[in-house]
Amino acid sequence: VLDRTHPLARGLVGWWPLNEGGGSGVADVTGTGKPSPITTASTDHKWIGGPRGGAAVLFSGQQAAAPVSNNLFQIGAGDYALSIWVFTTAVGTLLAMSKFAGSGDDYWFGTSGASAVTMSIKGGTVTASVNIADGFWHHIAATRLSGYVTIYVDGRARNAGTLATASSPTGSFLLGA
Repeated sequence: VLDRTHPLARGLVGWWPLNEGGGSGVADVTGTGKPSPITTASTDHKWIGGPRGGAAVLFSGQQAAAPVSNNLFQIGAGDYALSIWVFTTAVGTLLAMSKFAGSGDDYWFGTSGASAVTMSIKGGTVTASVNIADGFWHHIAATRLSGYVTIYVDGRARNAGTLATASSPTGSFLLGA
């Protein structure tokens, strides 16, 4: 349950816990009415047990999430945070969250290589060398504060650097793709 009076809830764009445990859609619990990133059109996912005993969605690694909105998650010049729970045993590039337009104004957040968590904006990257392809749940997050991006894995800051100041691609926002 989201406490809208909590200071961390201010400015929250969307939150889909993905803990429904079944069905063809998921709810945005912010109360802002954002569309579900999973719809009946999404066929390459299934419900599984999640972190902390709850439910979760297992994505196949293909385009598992239906397009949400071209205006959702426009990373502008301001401060932001992205976070997601991930469970993988695969190595390589796995996009936990992404938005592509093919114009070079893209961003993605996920894993890259055998043991790295990466935030990429406009082709620039900040990468944290840490193996999360170990068959356990991990919480990964990226924050931007005054132009400085920090990557967190399981609550620990793992690396930081500067990235492009803005990204507003017109492509679809995807989860688990």
